[in-house]
Amino acid sequence: MAYKQYKKPNVSVHTIKLGYCLWWVQQAFGTPHRFNAAIDEWKANTLNHKEKPPKGLWTPIFFTMRGVPAGHVAISAPDGSIYSTSSPHSLVPVHHKNMQDLLNYYGGKLTYLGWSEDIGGERVVAPVTPVIKKVIAKVSPVKYVVRNGDTLSSIAAKYKTTWQKLAKLNNLKNPNLIYKGQVLRVK
Repeated sequence: MAYKQYKKPNVSVHTIKLGYCLWWVQQAFGTPHRFNAAIDEWKANTLNHKEKPPKGLWTPIFFTMRGVPAGHVAISAPDGSIYSTSSPHSLVPVHHKNMQDLLNYYGGKLTYLGWSEDIGGERVVAPVTPVIKKVIAKVSPVKYVVRNGDTLSSIAAKYKTTWQKLAKLNNLKNPNLIYKGQVLRVK
């Protein structure tokens, strides 16, 4: 599925306190602060996905964390790198080269839950509805060349229609008057 970015985060925003990953992600995306714990935000979000985050978009990504009931949230960048308030010594987010780098940084304490289209109750990405173009086939008119002995009724029978429809289609003022070699539209 294709997605469109609604809000891009400012990943250079610093967090206000160590361990405030959810606050930082919401601040980066400019969305409201609804919950204190990442796991509560994950549970409240209605647009969650368990697969890997899509490339080309900024998305919030959620984790459970062994020994930390609040869980963890970070931001997946369009190139697959991850921004996270990982450092236990700094309020500056850490730029991890990929998901595995983040998981290694935490030494096996994180378990990936998934990514979400929303954070703080606001969409940051949304599916792109495919545009379906209506194709109108051009139908070339089917023509018939009148032969000796043909009547409008006999031609109509060959093409499973009525002589009245053929008369109207060909603008015939007198449907009883057709002649050999005359070209008639039959469809």
